[in-house]
Amino acid sequence: MSKTRMVFYGALGSLVSVLLWSFIGGCHTSSDPDSAPVPEPQRFEPTAREEPAPPAPISEETLIEEGIITPEKPPIPPVDEPAGEDIAAEPTGGRIHTVEKGDTLWGISRLYGVSVGEIAEANNLADPGRLAVGQRLAIP
Repeated sequence: MSKTRMVFYGALGSLVSVLLWSFIGGCHTSSDPDSAPVPEPQRFEPTAREEPAPPAPISEETLIEEGIITPEKPPIPPVDEPAGEDIAAEPTGGRIHTVEKGDTLWGISRLYGVSVGEIAEANNLADPGRLAVGQRLAIP
């Protein structure tokens, strides 16, 4: 260990000793009752707690205005036929496909071995990407 380090640790030890003894000496109480009176500990008595008032009811209008709930709307009636699309008459082959949930025109075309364009043309589909569940498609 170097001489500088030894001097440093020696000084640090002395400082800690002085502080420790000062603390212990400051905490010492004399046995003389007149030197420093010790106050009596305070007693805290529990006070009666008031129950909080229940919150005021919130109106449905307020909840709607704040965006917490949405107003109830009447259900949308089911659509029997897709709007704006003509269902073609049955072709001579007689193949009709009824669209089910999850069906796509591409999937239907692969199922029957025909192109998407042929099915769209045979059924006068303005938008081949919009099929409705229950829609009947003529397969050429």
